[in-house]
Amino acid sequence: MDKERIIGLINELYRITSLFPKKEPLRYKMREAADNLLLHFTTFESLNSNNPGSFAGDVKMKTKECLFEIENNFEIINNYFNVTKWQNWASYFNIIALQEKYDLFKKEVKEEIKRIVLEKKITVEKEDKPEKNNHSLSIREKKIMLLLKDKGRAQVNDASKMLPSVAKRTLRRDFLALIEKGLIERMGENNNTYYSLKE
Repeated sequence: MDKERIIGLINELYRITSLFPKKEPLRYKMREAADNLLLHFTTFESLNSNNPGSFAGDVKMKTKECLFEIENNFEIINNYFNVTKWQNWASYFNIIALQEKYDLFKKEVKEEIKRIVLEKKITVEKEDKPEKNNHSLSIREKKIMLLLKDKGRAQVNDASKMLPSVAKRTLRRDFLALIEKGLIERMGENNNTYYSLKE
């Protein structure tokens, strides 16, 4: 996977979003997703180098988290492109051309990821996707349960500090899944929403 190429694509995204209105949230959201893509891409490369270093800890688990975030950020950027191309902030054709470059790179990255996953025998799907039975939890769900056990109650922001590489939207889905499994309950609303273990 070519780091220079992804940096080039991110620079293009920065250039095109500089044409958006300054107070337009999509200008900053697209840049944030691109920055996250580079962060996880770089982390993934480091983890899969010959010597990831002692800081890496559980390399397989961190690699899986990076793969999830890389795919997630590609998806987010693609959806943002679909919104912005109709806004007349930048040339429709320039946005389409950049979206196609991201799409092509995403396909190549997926192929490279498949190769590395097979080579290193990293099981991506089994651990992260809970089975239908209520007691099977993903790694993130287990971490959330430990957080709630430790703190008594917590907000999505608390989980986000514990798992900084995971999007808040994803964490909200994890909390919802734990509610549906009957393991936790929600209290309050909006910014005062807390979660605690179900008694």
